[in-house]
Amino acid sequence: FAVVQRHATRCEMASIDEVYLDLTEEVGQRLSAHTLDLPQLAESAVCPEGCMADAKDSHLLAALELVQKLREDIFADTGFTVSAGISESKLVAKLASACHKPNRQTLVPSAGVLSFMASVKLKDLRGLGGKLGQKLRSALQLEPEAPSAELQKVALAELQRLLGEQSGAFVYRLCRGEDQEEVKPGEMKRKQYLSFKSLSPPAESISDLEPWLTSLATELVGRLREDPTRQPRSLVLYHRGRLDSDHGRNWMAGRTSELTKTIS
Repeated sequence: FAVVQRHATRCEMASIDEVYLDLTEEVGQRLSAHTLDLPQLAESAVCPEGCMADAKDSHLLAALELVQKLREDIFADTGFTVSAGISESKLVAKLASACHKPNRQTLVPSAGVLSFMASVKLKDLRGLGGKLGQKLRSALQLEPEAPSAELQKVALAELQRLLGEQSGAFVYRLCRGEDQEEVKPGEMKRKQYLSFKSLSPPAESISDLEPWLTSLATELVGRLREDPTRQPRSLVLYHRGRLDSDHGRNWMAGRTSELTKTIS
């Protein structure tokens, strides 16, 4: 995250490995310098199927260049690859970041938001995983795998009749990628430290795990010593069984909640 903060002044830490960036200020500076080759950037942009960027998307193309440099610097400093989504809203950028994992960036131009959202499955829409999503799917007889295009066909008045005025308006905007939520700059310190190891082949006994537990614990202690102002209050240990057969497919689609099932 230190690398991210060198590139952007407005950062919102969403999770241990995810961050939202508002690059409005940086993009303005980049455009005012008049040094960008917008046609070339538009040609190189990776967009979802059915849409493409052009010079009219100058602010997004400037962001494209900035994010590419950020990803290159992260890899140079840490060795980690990064996927990214670039759009005018947090909602669309988040969904776009899962399109070309693990090491590419996807740009959704303004004119392509509606068609991009039409392909997103209902189960992948933020806010429709609980009771609201169940009520919506039941009322419209839609499956979780159904594309949002089916939802886009439903009029605002009908959604409000089925779900209530506020929830109906929320769903109407959601399936169209209409999101006004701003990036909330805040402290970029980690809330937790994580150390893990995937074993192949899987461990068969506690004695197989003991050397790795010692190594992982040592790694955590080293990280904590680098930040003496923070004192840990709890230690959580998880283990898991073999990966599900659809692990790779879920990871590529960005469905992290469906990757593995925690045993303990």
